[in-house]
Amino acid sequence: MSKKTFQRIGHEIWKSLWRWACRRHPTKKKLWIKNKYFIHDGKRSWCFTARTKDPRTRRDRQIRLFYPSQIPIERHVQIKQDCNPYDPEWFSYLQKRSYLKTIKQMERKNLDRIWKRQDMKCPICKQSITFDIGFDIHHIVKKSEGGNDNPSNLVMLHISCI
Repeated sequence: MSKKTFQRIGHEIWKSLWRWACRRHPTKKKLWIKNKYFIHDGKRSWCFTARTKDPRTRRDRQIRLFYPSQIPIERHVQIKQDCNPYDPEWFSYLQKRSYLKTIKQMERKNLDRIWKRQDMKCPICKQSITFDIGFDIHHIVKKSEGGNDNPSNLVMLHISCI
């Protein structure tokens, strides 16, 4: 998708939110609705926000809507036309593609530090961990025993190794 497409989607979301706000407060003036639900945030004006209480601290906070135009456009590398997964000559090429794909997915889920610390292998069976095979995250020291969610206390295991 192009940046223009994301901007059009964002505009449609804005129109829906504006109609919703006007329906919710039919007796209020437009300026009041704008001041209640929309803020100016840096270069953006008309950023939809909601005021809520933080469940942990019980303080008021503002939550801002994520806009589609903030999503980075990611180009995918096309596979080579001659590639044959059954030909041993293409093994290293396909292995490198799989490794790069797994790194991107791990970074997206903030698991790359745990995965690299384990040398990209399951500590039980010593086989490679990829998204294709499937894995689960476990605590080294259980939370019920005083453990935390820090990456240093987490380990990746294959689902079959649990």
